Amino acid sequence: MLRLMRTHAQSWLIKFVLGIIVVVFTFWGVGSYKDEAANQVGTVNGAKVTYDDYKRTYDNLYNELKRTFGDTLTPATLKMFSLEEQSINRLVEGKLLLQAAQEIGFKVSEKQLAESISSFKAFYRDDKFDSDLYKRVLSQNRLTPEIFEASQTESMLMERMRAFIIGNVKVSDEEAFEWFKHSDSTVNLEYVQFKSEDAGDITVTDEEIEKYYDDHKSAYKSEPVVKALYLVFSFENYKKKLTVTDTEVREYYDDNIDTYTTAEKEVTARHILFKVEDEKDEELSAKAKKKALEVLKLARAGENFGKLAMQYSEGPSKSTGGSLGSFKKAQMVKPFADAAFSMKAGDISEPVKTRFGWHLIMVEKVSEAGTTPYENVADKIKKMIVETKAKSDAFDDAEEVYLESSDGESLRDIADAKKIEVFETTRFNMSGPANLVKKNEFAEIAFKQSVMDVSDVTDLADGYYLIQTIEKVDPEILPLEKVKDKATEDCTDLKKEQHTEKQAAEFLASMKKGEITDKELKTTGFFKRYGAIPGIGYAQTLTSAAFELTESSPYVAEPVREASGYFAIKLVGKKAPIRDEFEKVKQRVVGEVMKQKTSAIYNSWMAATRAKAEIVIKEGFLPKSNL
Repeated sequence: MLRLMRTHAQSWLIKFVLGIIVVVFTFWGVGSYKDEAANQVGTVNGAKVTYDDYKRTYDNLYNELKRTFGDTLTPATLKMFSLEEQSINRLVEGKLLLQAAQEIGFKVSEKQLAESISSFKAFYRDDKFDSDLYKRVLSQNRLTPEIFEASQTESMLMERMRAFIIGNVKVSDEEAFEWFKHSDSTVNLEYVQFKSEDAGDITVTDEEIEKYYDDHKSAYKSEPVVKALYLVFSFENYKKKLTVTDTEVREYYDDNIDTYTTAEKEVTARHILFKVEDEKDEELSAKAKKKALEVLKLARAGENFGKLAMQYSEGPSKSTGGSLGSFKKAQMVKPFADAAFSMKAGDISEPVKTRFGWHLIMVEKVSEAGTTPYENVADKIKKMIVETKAKSDAFDDAEEVYLESSDGESLRDIADAKKIEVFETTRFNMSGPANLVKKNEFAEIAFKQSVMDVSDVTDLADGYYLIQTIEKVDPEILPLEKVKDKATEDCTDLKKEQHTEKQAAEFLASMKKGEITDKELKTTGFFKRYGAIPGIGYAQTLTSAAFELTESSPYVAEPVREASGYFAIKLVGKKAPIRDEFEKVKQRVVGEVMKQKTSAIYNSWMAATRAKAEIVIKEGFLPKSNL
């Protein structure tokens, strides 16, 4: 069968279909742009990790986040995910899995490989594997069947090794019940919150400011700056040179008919969940609905729904802006599905009640069942083909320059020889040059490189870029006179916080003595270990402290510090779930515990394997590393 897969065909039209299978190339490089020494960023037990590996893995992770967060993905969010470290860690783990599989003696037969490759729908036409299409997709992505099959073999070996590591995990009913008791126990608190902003007027002396500055000098550094040369292979310029025939458009439509066919109506939506822990509690339900109506006003007034979800939602999709992706009606609980499937794209629902609580739903797209006629999508396909061809041509030209470049040589010399316009920035900080579309990404590359290094070919929205860092200026500590306003503000904030902490500690001492104070105690109501605290929200430090309290020791030893202030708390009630409640949800709980155990066992194996491995990452390649 593999021989049949390698038969003739040529066309670029299916080029980006490979996105479906690009994950196969996460752990290895397919070819190398420059000499091996320059391209190598590290080794794992002697096995090379190349920059091509790293860039491909980084791009995959970035695209996963982009699909999840959409327009809500900001540079700050991106930084929080530490994609550089994640990419290297993923590559290292892949190498270690592959080496372990080979050491044990795992093999992939030609039949197993053929069955795996034939399962990729990207290679199907008319509901069956098409060997011509297989060759076309690979060849137009600069891959040969031999390289792809070797990569897929390694992927299968790694998956087999993972399965081997976690294959004997089991969960007993008692183990699941103990986990259920831990996760579904609830507590009820009395508390008073102390906020720094309520501390009143706080003054600081020049001496205090000077001492604060001396103790925190590292916080008052100038920004690092760099300068760079860069080339832009503009997509718009390449589009102007292209023509696309009706035959090409029709060919693409026929080759990808599944893309334009929906077997069953689907809806793409986001939601904001306001949890009701006990659906029989009418008071809790009314409070949640009231909150939902308040947020609904904000959404219908034009505030970004995804950002509102990140701020107010109490569901697991909170971190992704409430994104649920696309789903069929049967995949959702009935009240939610009935509402979502009665809406049009752009609609925001009234609060919808389910067993989970109250939902606000925003429908982003409605895909009706059936096949979209060719005439309805021809213009869109033509535009897409032009864009794909333009990007392909731009990449080829950018890659040609990249291959001729070498770190240490000026990019300007190559550009001048090829009569390509070269741009030089002024000094810029991590925000990047103001005139660029993706200035943050540009800056990230320029700062990461050593002086005179040339970047990989990089897509920065309006074209492919080659970037060469030509100057770096390190940060230096600024004198007090230049940062006195900021130092005064920071010193005042610290003094306010210290005052607030003292107030909270004094009040807590009074609570413990049973003394009457002028502060009104609030009650949270019962809440779970992994849920939001009513009236407060998600506060993990506070939650952890609350579940440590007991009937015999109901007070915290000292005020609990959260981002929103200091809390003096007292336990007033604690409930553990009973066995009958567990029996109703046992299957779900066993599944959750199984996931946790398999993850723990795999992570333990990987940690032990890494500890014994010789892992070398090129010095300076990552700013920080847990390797």
